[in-house]
Amino acid sequence: MNLLREYIRELLKEEMSQATVGSVLDALDVMKDIKNRQQRKELLLKLAKKFGWEMVKFIPLVGDGIKAVKSLGDLYKLTKDTPDAKVKKDNIVFDMLDIDDKYQEMLDDELEDLFDSKVIPQLKSMPRDADLPDMNDVLEKWIKQKFDKRGIHGADT
Repeated sequence: MNLLREYIRELLKEEMSQATVGSVLDALDVMKDIKNRQQRKELLLKLAKKFGWEMVKFIPLVGDGIKAVKSLGDLYKLTKDTPDAKVKKDNIVFDMLDIDDKYQEMLDDELEDLFDSKVIPQLKSMPRDADLPDMNDVLEKWIKQKFDKRGIHGADT
C-alpha cells in the first residue's frame, strides 16, 4: 500500500511542475482582498484555470490566515499544525508543506522548534521559481545531519 502511495505522490509531483514558490504566493496574493463569496468563487476559478485546481485547492484550508501570509515560511507555519485528517492527501500544496502528524508526536517540542528556526528563514528566502519543498523530506534530512546519520522515515505520504 505504501508503494502505491509513493508512486501516486511521485506522479502528482511530476504533474505539479508549476507548483513553485511564486505560483503559490501569487495565488495567495490574489485571494487576500476578496470581499464576498461570489468574488472568492470567481477568483478561485480564474486561478484554477491559470495554475490548475491541484495548485489552488489549498486556499480554502488556509482560511483567514491568508492575510498574514507573505512568504512560503508563513504558509509553512499555517500548514504544519493542520491535522492530517483535515487535509486530503491529494492536496499537493498542503501535502508538500505539512509535517506528518506522527513525526510531530515523536519529536520533542524543543527539537521541532529548532527545526522551525532553521527552516523558516530558508523558506522565506527561496526564489520564486523554486519548486515547493517536501517538508517531510527536509525534516528527515535535517534529523540525519543533526544526529550522526540516525534518522526517521516512513511519513504517511
